[in-house]
Amino acid sequence: MPNDDKMASLKAMSALSGVEVELKEVCQDWILLTYDLPHNKEGDKARSEFLHKAKTIGAVQHTESVYLLPWTPMSESMAIEVSRVGNAFIWLSSVKDNQKARKLTNDYDADIKRSISSVKKRITKMKRHAEDGKSGLVERMRVKTDRMIKDLAGIVARRGSKELCRKVDELKRESDSITIGTSGTIRELEELL
Repeated sequence: MPNDDKMASLKAMSALSGVEVELKEVCQDWILLTYDLPHNKEGDKARSEFLHKAKTIGAVQHTESVYLLPWTPMSESMAIEVSRVGNAFIWLSSVKDNQKARKLTNDYDADIKRSISSVKKRITKMKRHAEDGKSGLVERMRVKTDRMIKDLAGIVARRGSKELCRKVDELKRESDSITIGTSGTIRELEELL
């Protein structure tokens, strides 16, 4: 894919996710968040909200209650929110060793690629259901799949990787192209009904 196409794809992912893009082939700045929240109504709510948000912004669980995120204003803000309810420590780190920074970035990207693979499997299932004419099932799956793709778009936009952006863009196109049987798209079939 020519460089201009990669940039256009990355800008599209940025617009889709509402996140400012800064290209980073290797992440140098990271947040390591450790937290200990009380087991009460407020702590449980904060934990639940954090775990949901952590997935949607691309936080990778290192160990229990320890998460790693590339530094962005959004990830820093989320870490600060958790610290308001319990004991949370926010470690900002800049990796000075390029080889270690590359390894950490590759490990982080591998986790994103696993998420991309999971969505790809959902799309494959959707295609099988579409071939079987199960439009209702495809549409129900589409809602969650579209949300997963949108979350991934935000994650890769914040990450700033052209390669990952291209993969998420391909997922979006593949999901949008699913048709039912040989009679046309799901929406065309619904219009006929």
